[in-house]
Amino acid sequence: MIKAPLISLILLSLVACGETNQPSQTTASAPQKPKPLCEIDENSIAGIPLGTTLQQVKQQFPQAQFSREPDADGTELTAIKLNPAVEVFAYTEDNQQADNSPISYLETQSKACQTAEGVHPEMRVNDVVKHYGNVEQIMLSEIEARQTVEFAAQPPELSFRIDDTGIFDEKDKTYPQISTAYQDHAKIVSIAIMDLPEEDSASGAK
Repeated sequence: MIKAPLISLILLSLVACGETNQPSQTTASAPQKPKPLCEIDENSIAGIPLGTTLQQVKQQFPQAQFSREPDADGTELTAIKLNPAVEVFAYTEDNQQADNSPISYLETQSKACQTAEGVHPEMRVNDVVKHYGNVEQIMLSEIEARQTVEFAAQPPELSFRIDDTGIFDEKDKTYPQISTAYQDHAKIVSIAIMDLPEEDSASGAK
């Protein structure tokens, strides 16, 4: 007959073995997505907000290089080169005192700059629709023959320029021309943000 103390010792040994063989309950946490070098949102590009002045940007980014570059339609823009991978173009209403005039338009062609959804210059339009919905329209302007695309669910403050890959009626000589067709290899050339009237911003948020 097995004595009680021996039975207790056997039971304790079995319990200890069971605890040792139990699988670990700890799970590795998912790695965080790396923060992009340059972020684009509805109010800023690369940390430069709309409404700030060039003088404030110079104080914020003392290492940046500034140069004036007229656009093809004669619009005077200020190129702000923050680093070799990031360049932003800014427009102010008062060209005579641009340093102290609020920035009302920002644009970048830098691939390193991304929206919260990961959309960036040089991205294929077919990939952008996965984030912002179908193409609602592509507009061809008369000056510069610039092509801009609008997506069904994009933030209203954002503007996307594409390469010359929109498909338009060549016989139509009226401008602006509107289309929804584009070539399969169409890409985003630049992303811009601008101040919008309050009613436009509110309607886009619905």
